[in-house]
Amino acid sequence: MDEETIWSSGLHCVTVLIGAFNLKTGQPIVGVINQPFWKFDSSSKKWHGRKFWGVSTSNQSVSSLTRYPLSRDPKAKKLIISSPSEDTSIKEKLKEDFDFVCSSGAGYKLLCVALGLADIYILSKSTTHFWDTCGPHAILKSLGGGIINYKNILDINTQQREANGKKEGETDFHEANNTGNSSVNNNSRKISSFRQLSYSISDSCKDTHFANVGGLLAYRENQTANVAIQGLLT
Repeated sequence: MDEETIWSSGLHCVTVLIGAFNLKTGQPIVGVINQPFWKFDSSSKKWHGRKFWGVSTSNQSVSSLTRYPLSRDPKAKKLIISSPSEDTSIKEKLKEDFDFVCSSGAGYKLLCVALGLADIYILSKSTTHFWDTCGPHAILKSLGGGIINYKNILDINTQQREANGKKEGETDFHEANNTGNSSVNNNSRKISSFRQLSYSISDSCKDTHFANVGGLLAYRENQTANVAIQGLLT
């Protein structure tokens, strides 16, 4: 098969992830993804691997992914990668703008987004941990993308309904900014309204076993992330 095919399972989905974050800000700054079983050489009967890295700081963003994202059919829908067990209601909300593909391994799915094989990775469950996302998060940030909390997107509708006394199913948008304040405007559907996932060694994080509580939405391009957010909020 094509070496750039998205694999659903198997050794191709194995990744070794290394990440470092700023202890003061909680933001990822260095990331490495090693894919040890990238392709199999049938003549030598050996696997060949590859690795990618990225650095994202307040004054520098550099990455080894210089020839990516890969070119895809411009007429095709954008692609969301997720787990086979993901909530089917997400697909229903986004099916007009996105196609879906399933795969194993959080690190591998994040790599697919970084490479441009997929545009968005959505996980609605709290089943990833800091060690799964910190490294890939730094790489995505170095490329202009990032990872936000999935539950924070859904909370926009919940908070607005509570504020306006709306019934379930009546949707409003509001902007969730870094101070926790809210206001109704068009920016509510933009990725810039959401804080990036952050990392910590605090006791509260230890209590949750360093899980990314609330799930995640990972992206490489802001415009595509905005489309996904708008779809999730309708």
